[in-house]
Amino acid sequence: MVMFAMALNSTAQIYGGESALQLPVRDIYDTELMNAYANALRETAASRLQDYHFFTDRAMEAIAQEKWDLAIKCIDMALGTGYYNGDLYWMRGLSNEKLGDYKTAKEDYKTGM
Repeated sequence: MVMFAMALNSTAQIYGGESALQLPVRDIYDTELMNAYANALRETAASRLQDYHFFTDRAMEAIAQEKWDLAIKCIDMALGTGYYNGDLYWMRGLSNEKLGDYKTAKEDYKTGM
């Protein structure tokens, strides 16, 4: 049995031997759908950036108060947003160094360069 599909306008015909089945398909140039997707990406990026700034600020406060464990957690959350900042790695390196984890501190310092 040979099956193949052929898109015609807003429906596709799927042929399986002697019979055909008409199915609706989405137009790949559907600007409404593309705009909705672009808006969702923009909103997600804005939310991630807001989270990045929030956790970076909390990390800086934790370092100022010498709360090294909290600083590391906040820095990990900030880096988890996908925004890169070498200073965060340096701050995490400092926090790890203060906690006596010199190997991890060295790795963070290298990454932050």
